[in-house]
Amino acid sequence: MALVLKLLRANFRDRDWQRGQGYQRTRRVTRCEVTQGDDGHAAIDSEVHGSASNTYQQQVRVTLENGKLQVVGQCTCPVGQNCKHVAAVCMHAARQLAQSFGLPGRAERIGGLLPGAAPDETGFDVDPALPGIVVALGAPGGGAPAREGAPA
Repeated sequence: MALVLKLLRANFRDRDWQRGQGYQRTRRVTRCEVTQGDDGHAAIDSEVHGSASNTYQQQVRVTLENGKLQVVGQCTCPVGQNCKHVAAVCMHAARQLAQSFGLPGRAERIGGLLPGAAPDETGFDVDPALPGIVVALGAPGGGAPAREGAPA
């Protein structure tokens, strides 16, 4: 999943991505539905609890073009497009997006694309470029993850 996170991150300003990480980590994504479109895109319909008592809705379209994920996310927050709320939703949906687009999930299957990503002692891939986010599609040797949401 490190690859999909890296590809998603390219669509956001650093500050929005970092703040989105905080929102995703603190479980502010309250609804996230990913569907596959007829033309191969992924659509995300979601809701994020923002600051104060505000709740914002997002409509996100993700496409894979020339090896890059293109994210066009609309949000009801004042920023409106590809904001921290959209970033949080993309992180939340990263596993489903990786599967939708057939992207590899383990660092050893990605080879040299992510030389910094390596399994930690739990067997999850940890990408040093994305501090605090543990990334894995399966446990070492394949299969289901032993533990979801493990701290980095």
